[in-house]
Amino acid sequence: MSLYNAATLNNRYKEKLDSYKYVIELKNIAVYQKFNNQHLKNKSNERNICEAVILFLSHLQEETDPIYRDNGCKYLFYWLYTHVISNQHIIENTLKIYKELYNTYNQNHGRSDVLTNYINDMNEHTSDKLV
Repeated sequence: MSLYNAATLNNRYKEKLDSYKYVIELKNIAVYQKFNNQHLKNKSNERNICEAVILFLSHLQEETDPIYRDNGCKYLFYWLYTHVISNQHIIENTLKIYKELYNTYNQNHGRSDVLTNYINDMNEHTSDKLV
């Protein structure tokens, strides 16, 4: 994939996530009441972050292009680290948030074998290269 294509995809992912983050009417309210992560607790928009991630994962699962899905999973991690926790926590904490949100998605929206392999492969070494 060329740098231009990667930049274009990243812009699409960011627009998607940002639009989901600012949704006024939360659709998955029961999901957020169960979700609990110490690193998001002090965020005033914790529910909106959860909503954005859940909707974005649903969007990725519907995609048929594996490159788009894989890069979307990578971008989601980057977005959580840079836009949500604002580089204030170590990468391992972002990885925990990332996997907890994905597990919450799976528990409430059916298991996604399409995304599971990529997300399970994410670790401190691979995630460190993304930020």
